[in-house]
Amino acid sequence: MDITCAECDQRYPVHLGIPDLRWPRPLDEATSLTLAAGLIERYPSSSFADLVTFEIESLPTTKQLEQEYLAYRLTAVGRGVRLERMFREHLGRHFQLPGHALAIDIGCGSGASLPSLAQDFNCVWGIDPFLPDLILARKLCEERGLNNVLLAQAVGQHLPFGREAFDYARGQNVIEHLLDVESALHEVRRVLKHMGCFCGDSRNRFDLFLPERHVNLRWVGFWPRRLISWYVRTFRKVDYKGIRLLSLGELRRCLIKSFEQQFLVTLPDPSAYGYSPKWDRAITRLSSSPILYGFLSWFFPSHLALAQAL
Repeated sequence: MDITCAECDQRYPVHLGIPDLRWPRPLDEATSLTLAAGLIERYPSSSFADLVTFEIESLPTTKQLEQEYLAYRLTAVGRGVRLERMFREHLGRHFQLPGHALAIDIGCGSGASLPSLAQDFNCVWGIDPFLPDLILARKLCEERGLNNVLLAQAVGQHLPFGREAFDYARGQNVIEHLLDVESALHEVRRVLKHMGCFCGDSRNRFDLFLPERHVNLRWVGFWPRRLISWYVRTFRKVDYKGIRLLSLGELRRCLIKSFEQQFLVTLPDPSAYGYSPKWDRAITRLSSSPILYGFLSWFFPSHLALAQAL
């Protein structure tokens, strides 16, 4: 099944009701197409957990990382609820909260945050460039009876929506996968309504405290960019593709180009990622000392980006 653009006559394929609205039109890798075909074949008789297991076992990775990915995916909805609660709490401290008509989850992956968004907004769009993950998201929404969620295959650099369409845009664990962050944030600003808000977390390139979660390896971002792939292949035997960690300075520079001064980069709550609330309290205490808090910000595992469209 295809849909056709009435203006340019471009045809876009549709799989399991998910339109492929990526532009420019990409050339998909054979592994992605094979994986999507396998998921579609199993979709009618499989649960969300079954499909997640099939996807993880089909990806080229080590056995250790396979188990870590599987556990991460199967606990993602609870984490998505905690993260969305944190996003809203931080937004509420600094900006006027958005309306509740329309939200977009950029890089929604397998749908971890769609259930919590569906409770708070009249309609939610989940977009992601990777069709296999969107198939998982569709199954998740189906199992949870979410009838106000729409899914599309799309990229953050070219959002297939008109100007000022959304009250709220968010990106959970996605900024490091937006290889052109400036273009993606410009698109976010374009599709946000006046006073609409954006919130997203960004893994810090210069994290001193935790292993890089995609490969469970420390000090990845401290290597020169041209050597990062070599470092990961040497110590984890996997490719390091589709990931570009940003430092605090890089993230700020990207935000200022789209939102001027109407943004804030702060530290997220560790408890939203499953750590003890005592770390939240420690960060709160440190915030009373701008020098210590500023120093910590350069090396903390993640940053929280908040912005509002004016």
